[in-house]
Amino acid sequence: MEENGANAVRKKSPALRIMVIVICALAAAFIITFLLNRFAFSMIKVSGTGMEPTVMNGERWLIDKTFDELGRGDIVTFSSGGKGASVSRIVAVGGDSLYLDMQSGRLYINGELYDEPYAKSSPGVGGSFISGLAGGGYGKENPLVIEQGYVFVMGDNRGNSRDSREFGPIAEGDVFGIVTKKIK
Repeated sequence: MEENGANAVRKKSPALRIMVIVICALAAAFIITFLLNRFAFSMIKVSGTGMEPTVMNGERWLIDKTFDELGRGDIVTFSSGGKGASVSRIVAVGGDSLYLDMQSGRLYINGELYDEPYAKSSPGVGGSFISGLAGGGYGKENPLVIEQGYVFVMGDNRGNSRDSREFGPIAEGDVFGIVTKKIK
């Protein structure tokens, strides 16, 4: 009778082994997915129209969290002062001087008119941060100089974007990642 019990255990062993392998594979897949999502890539669903027409409301985008350097033109997702994550384009980096002509909506970086073919310009749109600088002599001859370790971001849809014009430059450390690829 003892022999039959041993045979029963042997017969169940392959099924048990397969179950252990499946559980280990699922655990490994979960851990790898978690680590990639936490430290390398993630996906966002855009909520808002501040980056239209480049990034549309409701679209899903891949975010690269492995960036070494941020540059002008990068579309980034970042913490916007406790109000969740935002998506905007970097228009100035540390060391750049920036002047936004609030009458025309034109942007000047380092004294040069910045070409922004993607932007839906809205003359007269300044934002509380930029408007607040006006009293301190801010102007084309006295532009805002972006500190090292900070970036100035603006949405492509200038008339409907909450960005650095409202809350000022953001720390590079507050950038979650670079928006890289639209997910279909």
